[in-house]
Amino acid sequence: WSYNLLDDREKSLLQRLGTFAGDFTMEAAESVGADVDLDAADVLDTLGALVDKSLVVMRESEGTARYFLLETIRQYAAGRLKETGAFPLVCQRHARTYMELVAEAAPHLITRERPQWIERIHRELDNVRAALACTRDDDVTSYLRMCGDLGWFWYSSGLWAEGRRWQEARAQVQRVLR
Repeated sequence: WSYNLLDDREKSLLQRLGTFAGDFTMEAAESVGADVDLDAADVLDTLGALVDKSLVVMRESEGTARYFLLETIRQYAAGRLKETGAFPLVCQRHARTYMELVAEAAPHLITRERPQWIERIHRELDNVRAALACTRDDDVTSYLRMCGDLGWFWYSSGLWAEGRRWQEARAQVQRVLR
């Protein structure tokens, strides 16, 4: 019932936030939530309104505000987004946000800065996984690039089995492309 009390901007942003699989930063919310109907400057105010209405939870982690949706609210929001037909577009924006993070991290994963970047990717891992799942079937090139960029992350963090599963899916995608 609280969804029906939201204005159109709040409904729209809440639906888009349903693409996040874990917690997220304000910058990520702006990247995924902003479009022609809701510019990046409005995302902050709208997100604040959703926090005030207890539909989005804000917590401080390591000196940074991070946001998340309770799982039932996230599923409802994602379902409403799918009903609008905008899910693939918003999923692509979400994936692009995390592909950029992984691409930025990749060259640092073989330097002395590796621990900081491993930690940063771990903090975003649920969303990185969601980005991989989103791109696996619909944006094969991005999926393959992201898998490649994550190779040293999986090796360095001991997530070999998970990395192998994504890489095997990658190999299947490559076979289909041939």
